[in-house]
Amino acid sequence: MSYDHCLRCGRKLTNPISKKRGFGGTCFKIKQSEEENKVNEEILREINFLKCEIKMLKGLYHNIKKNGITFQEDAIARIKREETAKIQDPLLNKYRNAFKECISELKEVLKERANKIEESLDRLPIIIKKEFDLAEA
Repeated sequence: MSYDHCLRCGRKLTNPISKKRGFGGTCFKIKQSEEENKVNEEILREINFLKCEIKMLKGLYHNIKKNGITFQEDAIARIKREETAKIQDPLLNKYRNAFKECISELKEVLKERANKIEESLDRLPIIIKKEFDLAEA
């Protein structure tokens, strides 16, 4: 499809590449910059979400430790003792399982977000190269 006027500012397009894109050179750069900012904002939102999740998990950990699960002992020492004695405490197992599930979910989310960030970083040189190629055209 070919455009006669810029979709952003409405100016008449003369360059064949600009006509195909629907944006003049300057407006196209602005559009790309806006798209990159959207990706960066999304990544920042995800990072802030993960920070909140980490705070919640830390709070959960401290709450569990504070509210009697340690029973005047160090939590690690109690866990070791229970592991060796094969003591099964349903409440403790419930908390352990919930904590393990939270940690595994958090690991999955972090891996997914890290992959998205790596993909964005991998695309960055391509985007920059395209900008220079189009600026020369």
